[in-house]
This record gives sequence, C-alpha cells and structure tokens, in this order.
Amino acid sequence: MKEVYVFFLSMTPVGEVRLSIPMGIFYYHLSPMTSYLVSVVGNVLIAILLLYILQWVEAQLRRVAFIDRIYTKYVDALRERVRDRLNRWGYIALLLFVGVPLPGSGVYTGALISYLFNMDKLRSMIYISLGAIMASTVVVYLVVATKMFIK
Repeated sequence: MKEVYVFFLSMTPVGEVRLSIPMGIFYYHLSPMTSYLVSVVGNVLIAILLLYILQWVEAQLRRVAFIDRIYTKYVDALRERVRDRLNRWGYIALLLFVGVPLPGSGVYTGALISYLFNMDKLRSMIYISLGAIMASTVVVYLVVATKMFIK
C-alpha cells in the first residue's frame, strides 16, 4: 500500500517527484530504488495524460468569455516572448526544464509548455519522460545523501 501512496504523490502537481521520493524513503521507509521507480512511473504517466487532455481543458475554460480574454492576452504574449528561445533550444529546453527539480518546473509545466507551443506530442512525451527520470535521479541522490548525513 505504501507504494500506491508514493505513486499517487508523484502525480500531484505541487509535489511530483520532489515530494514522492522523500516521502517514500523517509516516511514510508521504502528503499531508494523502490521509491525512485514508483515515482518515475507515476510522474511519467501523469505527463502522458496531461499531453492528451490539455486541449480539452483549454476548450472548456475558453467557453467562459472572461477566461477566454485573459487566456488570449497572456498566452499570445507569452508565445511571442519565448518563441525565439524555444525555437533555438527546442526539446532540449523542455528536457532541462522538467529535469531540474526546482519549484515550478516538472512534468505539469513541461506538458503545458509543449501544448502551448504546439510541440509534437510523441517527442514531447519522450523528452518530458527523460526529464522526469533526470529530476528523479537528482532527488533520490539528494535524499540518500541527506539520510546518510542524518545518521
């Protein structure tokens, strides 16, 4: 049952692997490898789901005129501001953005970036998944080092 909790924690938008791996190791006393694998699977699965439902979510939100106006104003401005950098760095930027485990980065934001900039879903899925693996690796090493330091 502990693995199921870690799995679902890795799917949360706030915590993702930055929450699920430490919780798995410190709170649920799972091995670092178990916590890592369960967290990566949950995080990648939610990324795939997001890549395929964001268009539907946008359509539902834009049915409200107020939200549609705000969306159009800010998203168009964001696209213009970021387009050159994204064209230059492309999918590597997506990988690095998801792969660095900082607040505000992760698979949710990576999927949103992919959607907003009309990036190829399959390629985005691959790079977001690699980023999730990268972030999980960094987090598990930090948690294991912290655990060794505390002992």
